[in-house]
Formats: sequence, C-alpha cells, structure tokens
Amino acid sequence: MVALAATTWLVPAGAQTEGGAADRRSLSIYRSTQSPFCPGRTLDDCPSEAAAAWRADIREWVEEGASGREIRERLQARAPDVDLSGRRGVPGWLFALLAFGAAGFGLWAARRLRRRAPPDTSPAVGPELDARLDEELARLERS
Repeated sequence: MVALAATTWLVPAGAQTEGGAADRRSLSIYRSTQSPFCPGRTLDDCPSEAAAAWRADIREWVEEGASGREIRERLQARAPDVDLSGRRGVPGWLFALLAFGAAGFGLWAARRLRRRAPPDTSPAVGPELDARLDEELARLERS
C-alpha cells in the first residue's frame, strides 16, 4: 500500500520535471532568438501575436525532441532575410568599454610624455634681454 502511494506521488513529480526541462529549453531559445516582428527585441520580449505563434511552435518542437540547432534552422528558414541570432558586430557595452579604455590610455600616454619631456632651457629672447646684454657689455668695456 505504501509502495503504491509512493509511486503515484513520484509519477507526477517526474512528469513535472520533464515539463520543467522543456520550459527551460523553450525559454532559453525565446531569449536567445531575435524577433523579426519587434526589431531589437527577442522573441521572449516581443508582444506581437506572430511572436506568440513562434513561441508556441518552439515549445511544440522542444516537446517533440528537436535540438536547439534544428529549431533555430526552422525559424531561420521562415525569415531568411533577418538575422535571428542578434549578433550584429560589436555589442554596445563592449564598444563603450573599448572607447573608454582608448581614451584612458590616451590620457595616460599624454601625461607620461609630458612628464618625460626635457625642460625648456632656451633663453628667452626679446628687447628686454637685448637691452640688458648691451648694458653688461658696456660695463665690461669700461672696466
């Protein structure tokens, strides 16, 4: 009797675990696939009815046992002119990081070069210096 109760209790739990795995796989695909209906958003974020239909199809394919790659290929065949991967060059956060890094390096290099520059030892040339030099020369000639 106890064994029967334990097995009836375990079967739904096992079914829930399998359903939970399918939910997680489906959600992972929704979140990593760009929506062709909402530019800049994933299928998970897109409120479009067409995106909801795509999510239902993905869920069905996951339950059928299709691999993630196969599902992505099916979706890409539906929208061949759209990049569903979302990889469009350098991500914005990486670009910003590189730009700030380059600016910081530029400031560091400028300070470093300024510190290493030899001091300016050339005399200041001008009318005041010429007059003073003439006075000194005249004084030396008198002596």
